[in-house]
Amino acid sequence: MSFVDDKPKILIVEDSLPLSRYLAYIIQQNGYNTIEAETGTIALEILGSNQIHLVLLDLILPGISGLDVLQEMKNQPELSQIPIIVVSGASNEEMISTCLEAGANDYILKPFNPKHFLFKVKNLLRFMEVNHHLQLLLKDQKNLKNQFQALSNDLNEIIENAPVAMLVTDYNGVVKKINRTGAEMLGLNEHTEL
Repeated sequence: MSFVDDKPKILIVEDSLPLSRYLAYIIQQNGYNTIEAETGTIALEILGSNQIHLVLLDLILPGISGLDVLQEMKNQPELSQIPIIVVSGASNEEMISTCLEAGANDYILKPFNPKHFLFKVKNLLRFMEVNHHLQLLLKDQKNLKNQFQALSNDLNEIIENAPVAMLVTDYNGVVKKINRTGAEMLGLNEHTEL
């Protein structure tokens, strides 16, 4: 999920055209791109062919339900990390819990306050961007650690096989390692404690 190349793209999955257009308007006015899908089937097709940063998902859709779309997204590795906000009129606690347990990041009840709605969208996108950058940093850290270990191994091999005597000391000058040539010159063997 990259936020660097372009503005975040939000998929609106809503069968009510007026509400879908209203959500798109609010989102576009705040600098985001939108794609609209009126069915779950169309939403899954769009998800398979576009880089989507957030899905706004109604539950009651023609054909497959929003809950089915949510579960399908979480079962597909390439879609499972896309955040989902369920936007629904279903206000019973059981449905809200079911959606959140299935992997939705948030649940907004219709009708909603546009400012609160936008606040949740922005916060979730900001969280996902920070998380994305953190994952990149962790990957870089792991790569640096592996490079350091490889260089350390190479240096130890160079020291050990050098044709001249070499000593490795700590900051206090205490000998911590001596190579083969140095050990031979001093008459030491591998059992000699330094």
